[in-house]
Amino acid sequence: MDVNEDEGLRTTCKTCGVAVLPPDDYCKRCADKKLTGIGGWLYITALFLILCILSMALTTISSVLNGLLFDQKPYRTIVFMEAVAGMVLLLITIYTTFLFFRKKRRFPNWFIFLLWGIAIFSITDIWVAVRYLDFTYDASAAWKLVKNALYLAIWSPYFRVSKRVKLTFVN
Repeated sequence: MDVNEDEGLRTTCKTCGVAVLPPDDYCKRCADKKLTGIGGWLYITALFLILCILSMALTTISSVLNGLLFDQKPYRTIVFMEAVAGMVLLLITIYTTFLFFRKKRRFPNWFIFLLWGIAIFSITDIWVAVRYLDFTYDASAAWKLVKNALYLAIWSPYFRVSKRVKLTFVN
């Protein structure tokens, strides 16, 4: 059903009282204002970033300690390289988290970059472990790769298309 402005079906915005046509409850300005803060799916992103910092810190510390325990030089080198890569990812995650909570315009690109970095790190880590450390490729390694692919498939389009993201990260 098309509604003309003169049919008397107007309602008012619940926030500011400006006239709007049904089924809208808010005017465009108030609707955009509601989407400017961190809310909705961005709470999941905040939780992900915080857990990612903790996880990467523990993984990096674990890699360093494991590298100290290995007696054979090739194993020790591989584990220390893993620790350095984990430290780089940790620093990128800390910077991305800083951008998130400061609502910086660069955040969406850095977050997608971080997701790609985590995926590439996981693929490389599994490949090196199978190739050089004689580990077997199992269901947990496969799940790790599937999980990273899902993160990329869900979050990359969200941060490119979402109206909330465009209105929140403006600094």
